[in-house]
Amino acid sequence: AIMTPSRYGELFAGTGEASGDSGPIRELRTSVGQFLIPGEVADDQYRIGRYADILEFCTRNRYTPEEFLDQCRKKGLPVTAAELHKKLFQKLAELDADNQNGVWARIIKNAFAPLFISDVDFVAGNPPWVNWESLPNGYRDGMKPLWDRYGLFTLSGSAARLGGGKKDLSMLFAYSAVDNYLRFGGRLGFVITQSIFKTQGAGDGFRQLRYRTAVEENSHGDMVYLNPLHIHDLSAMQVFEGATNRTAVFVCEKRTEPFSYPLPYTVWRGASRIPQELTLDEVRAMVTATDLGAAPVDSNNASSPWLTAPEEALSGIRKVIGPSSYTAYAGCCTWLNGVFWIRVIAEWRDEKLVIENLHDVGRIPVKQVQTAIEPDLVYPLLRGRDVRRWRAEPSAHIILAQDPKTRAGIPESEMKLRWPQTYAYLKQFEGDPSKPEHGTLRGRSGYRRYFKPTDPFYSMYNVGPYTMAKWKVVWREQTALFQAALAGPISKLPMLPDHKLMMVPCATQQQAHYLLGMLNSAPCLLAVHSYVISTSTSTHVLSNVAVPAFSKEDPAHVKLADVARRCRNAAEKGDEKKLLTLQTTIDEMAAGIWNITKEEFHAIQHGLRELKPAESAEPSTPESGD
Repeated sequence: AIMTPSRYGELFAGTGEASGDSGPIRELRTSVGQFLIPGEVADDQYRIGRYADILEFCTRNRYTPEEFLDQCRKKGLPVTAAELHKKLFQKLAELDADNQNGVWARIIKNAFAPLFISDVDFVAGNPPWVNWESLPNGYRDGMKPLWDRYGLFTLSGSAARLGGGKKDLSMLFAYSAVDNYLRFGGRLGFVITQSIFKTQGAGDGFRQLRYRTAVEENSHGDMVYLNPLHIHDLSAMQVFEGATNRTAVFVCEKRTEPFSYPLPYTVWRGASRIPQELTLDEVRAMVTATDLGAAPVDSNNASSPWLTAPEEALSGIRKVIGPSSYTAYAGCCTWLNGVFWIRVIAEWRDEKLVIENLHDVGRIPVKQVQTAIEPDLVYPLLRGRDVRRWRAEPSAHIILAQDPKTRAGIPESEMKLRWPQTYAYLKQFEGDPSKPEHGTLRGRSGYRRYFKPTDPFYSMYNVGPYTMAKWKVVWREQTALFQAALAGPISKLPMLPDHKLMMVPCATQQQAHYLLGMLNSAPCLLAVHSYVISTSTSTHVLSNVAVPAFSKEDPAHVKLADVARRCRNAAEKGDEKKLLTLQTTIDEMAAGIWNITKEEFHAIQHGLRELKPAESAEPSTPESGD
């Protein structure tokens, strides 16, 4: 459906001439190898259909190659290239005898069918949702010119490696189907992954919703638009039996004229799972459908992730959107939490700590160890489960064997000299340097990817001067509704967030409270909720939420910081009534700083109330992986 009509990657390129007058050979590449189909039967819709049927019948009934040719002649099919026909039949017969199922004849038939389909009025379907990285190398190489042709590859280098390259095959299906099957004015409706509309980087190319027609050399071709008529967002429910995914329905029209934003976008909410046997009327009685508008988060970049919010709230949200004066960073990444994450059991008189590692956290459990180490490299650890709106309370500790200034592991010679017992503890988990094994410090995937074997075996990632900031504002990467908290020092030691938390270092406590208040305000909450995926609320928040730099000379900034401080105190004391009153003040003051009008502010408040109650609750956060 993608490769055949486009003839890219030499999937159906002529591979030679058959004997006699049979014409070029057609090549079909599959997971079991290539099939060579004589052109005398491959270039006609009727012939290839009859030919595939005879192939299937004869292989299933154990015909000989000569008997297969007799059947072809009987049905009026040309078999001049007799040896090629017999080789193809023998290959299918061998696959069938080897219990590799008997569908290959039908695969041949279906693979050629798109060559003979003329433009249609409607295309509907559920294309495969397969990540680009999960495709076989040969198939990826064959398809790459198509991704480039439609402009679906927009990133390169480190941006692509760090997630932007995680394209989904359904993107290419949509563009290819519109290009090859749909006539102008025709409509396509696909069940597709909702992340296409929200993912920064990976979905950029798709969201351009346009491509140029194939052209001759040195000409540009005409622009074709995939005009979105409606998007239905079903990601709040699980609509496929036995599957957990983010589902949407995308309906577009093929046209030559550009379209304008906002686009109609409907969010469906209801039962977490929809029984498959229900009728549409029964399903509608279980769910609600909220009509929103969709527009790029960056009004100057049509391929940026979409904001999806009530249309009347979009103008107010636009005032919140833009680059911030602050920079966010991800927390410490160890790739083997069970070694570095510890519980302090006791303090000894000789200034040693008795510790026990959290051996069973994350995906890779390690052996349990209880020992004494020096306290110098031990800091309070802040995990996702420790963070709620306004407040953060660490539940464990972490060993930081990394120099934040050099951003490298502390040299082993220095560790041996200054912290020998900490070094001895870590040494137990090193593993064999010549054969790094899974579950050892040298076997960590990140260590092998980012460090040399000569680097300290306990080296960590995402550790810099910002990690040691006394005051930080933090939020969870995975959260149903965005929520920020303040991480201040404990016994003069900074809290260190784990890699599932984002952090913003602040110069003073007052500045941190100001940023905390702005991030926890209603305008920010709706703006973030409108464009992020709940499992990916990462550092990009401060690339898209325009928090002005704190100024001690601005009375509004100073007052908001003070109210945020009181919110934090009320949250820590569990005074919900006082917190609710203070939160309202925060919302109004932040709206004023962003120059949001009363009408826009009321629309934002209404938009937040429209969110499903469960989305406002504190979700349980999965244990951070390694």
